[in-house]
Amino acid sequence: MRALSIGEILWDLLPDGKHLGGAPFNFGVNLRRCGHQVLFATAVGDDPLGREAREQMRAAGIDMRLVETSSRYPTGTVDVAIDASGEPRYRIHRPAAYDDWICDRTAAGILGRFEAEWIYFGTLLAYSAEGGRAVESVLDACPRASRFYDVNLRQDSYSRELVERLLRLAHVVKMNDGELRPICAWLGIEEAGDTGRSARLGAAMGWRALAVTRGENGCLLWTGRGAAEHPGFRVPIQDTVGAGDAFAAGFLHGLDLGWPLPRVAEFANRMGAVTAARAGATPEWSMEELELLRNQEI
Repeated sequence: MRALSIGEILWDLLPDGKHLGGAPFNFGVNLRRCGHQVLFATAVGDDPLGREAREQMRAAGIDMRLVETSSRYPTGTVDVAIDASGEPRYRIHRPAAYDDWICDRTAAGILGRFEAEWIYFGTLLAYSAEGGRAVESVLDACPRASRFYDVNLRQDSYSRELVERLLRLAHVVKMNDGELRPICAWLGIEEAGDTGRSARLGAAMGWRALAVTRGENGCLLWTGRGAAEHPGFRVPIQDTVGAGDAFAAGFLHGLDLGWPLPRVAEFANRMGAVTAARAGATPEWSMEELELLRNQEI
């Protein structure tokens, strides 16, 4: 698959040091490890953190033709505090370099030649006026591509109106159970239980698929043909930073291959679990390790 990921790249400043992250970057790294082509649209600052980010992107095999350098803003950073259960709390510093990316004529030409089959986008970039224009310009430049919206709501970085607009632009959506309930409330969906809410929401929006993550309790997946749940895997958690992004990559990987929905749910949960069991947003993993996790051997 050829996938374009657009959005933030930033350094997660964790108690044990800094780790390169940002949901679109984390997603792209994990999708690349699944064997797909990933073109990343973002910007870094003209600073040491930006240069280091470029080195790590290159090492990860990411196509960097749409990675720009901002002269106005520094490379993005976010302070990450980990609570007793391993859950992260974020304080995002903005404006950042990724807010400075624009879809100019050169970028549009690269997009046309790449011919993305999927476009991944989130809420954080689109929350700024410039970022919102960048996302919509990319979608306009790739009218044949399918659209994957990863909701990822962060404090003080979204509005109801923005989320509703992005939801309506998408073909496939991923959110967590804490996001499903308020979104359904906004849209007047009152079904009891996540399964009922997901089915009503997905049908109302005309989506092809919806994933609802439940942390250590696995996930619920929905398509117009039915639903599937998986209870998740029990692993010793280092931190959950990036686990949802790894899940998203596994979810799209399975959908693209046309796997049965229960198999997609199981594989995506394995990718999320192996990430949560290690420090940082994109820890190294192999397909062999994912196979061990299938039988709880890791």
